[in-house]
Amino acid sequence: MVAGAIELGALAVTTAERRAAFAAARDRFAAQDLFDVADPSAIHPPRDMKQAAYDLVLTVHMAALAAVDARARGVRPPSDPAMLSAYLIDREYDHWQSLYDHGQVSVEPTTMARIVYAATLSGPLPRDQAIRVLSLTRLASGEDAARLVDGHAVCYPPAPGAVQRVFQPLYPDHLGEDFIALRSPGSGHVGYQADAWASDALVRIAAPADEAVTPWTQAAMTTLIYAAARWHHVGREYLFPLLRRYPRLAQTAGGTALAELAGNQDVDQATLNAIYTIRPHHSHADAGVGFAEIATRLNSLLPSHAPPAQRLLAYQELAWQLSETGYFEGNPAYMLRAAEAIDKALALGRRGLRWRRADSELRQDRAAARPVPEGRSRCGHAARHAKAASRHLDGTCHAQRRHRNRN
Repeated sequence: MVAGAIELGALAVTTAERRAAFAAARDRFAAQDLFDVADPSAIHPPRDMKQAAYDLVLTVHMAALAAVDARARGVRPPSDPAMLSAYLIDREYDHWQSLYDHGQVSVEPTTMARIVYAATLSGPLPRDQAIRVLSLTRLASGEDAARLVDGHAVCYPPAPGAVQRVFQPLYPDHLGEDFIALRSPGSGHVGYQADAWASDALVRIAAPADEAVTPWTQAAMTTLIYAAARWHHVGREYLFPLLRRYPRLAQTAGGTALAELAGNQDVDQATLNAIYTIRPHHSHADAGVGFAEIATRLNSLLPSHAPPAQRLLAYQELAWQLSETGYFEGNPAYMLRAAEAIDKALALGRRGLRWRRADSELRQDRAAARPVPEGRSRCGHAARHAKAASRHLDGTCHAQRRHRNRN
């Protein structure tokens, strides 16, 4: 997409910022080397730019692209941010149809849509691996699959590089994620027909052989996680069942994507538990952020009426995970959250348990876990104290169990 030629910030907080971002993108798209539209100032931004969907500058740029394209074609642009992706995807279809009609590709648009689906889910790959992906989806195999991959490369040429990678996905990422969601049955989007083939294809690409990690696993997991953040059915009907069955796949997405998954309000406790239970004992810094957020979310999902011992164990695990992440990240904010978890454990212990010595020592550990400005070295010191606090909590949980059994 030509959006790559425009400087892209992350957020547009105020309406004024959004209008300014729209104007800059509009003028670039309307330039002579792109759409060559005269008087771009006559192309106005959507009326209601206060909607939360326009928080992302990317969405604002997509609105500008659709508006300029619509002006060039003499049609009405989409007025709702939810319709932006559908409009731009329809324009992709028009592109495929034009190439097919003019004999530039031998792949008809319906099949091209399926190839684009596979490519957007798997990401750029060497030609032989792209052929394998298409074979997994049972769309084609052998020479037929090679022909389809080559036809896709005409529509979406490989990026220059030492290793040529075909299967360029739809860009920007937001558009590609929406394409995956709209093509996968269950979106409920009026006026956009999903493809039943996509249901099996998604699983075959993401998990071709149980939990085997492939060169495209990370791209598939990341795309599905971010698509599920905006499309309920992607999570509920595809991603979450897949991760409950093959939880190790989630770890390939990295810490940022795992944190996004933990913040998804649709994700269920069983899915998060499956992922967290098999985490590495010592996570590297990136993955640790994701597991810290999963631990936080699991703690929040624990019912208030859960047995005290279970709640203490949950606080223990949360404090340990947050303190470890704070150490590796050199981020005192995680140490503060670890200290807050210890505070809750202390409060819980005072209400139902007698553990004076442990309480006193835990108070010292909680003080040591406070965030400090010196960074990683002091964070490491606090992490050791937070882990010591966790050991006290562990002993207290055993005391709680013995007390409960006697009664």
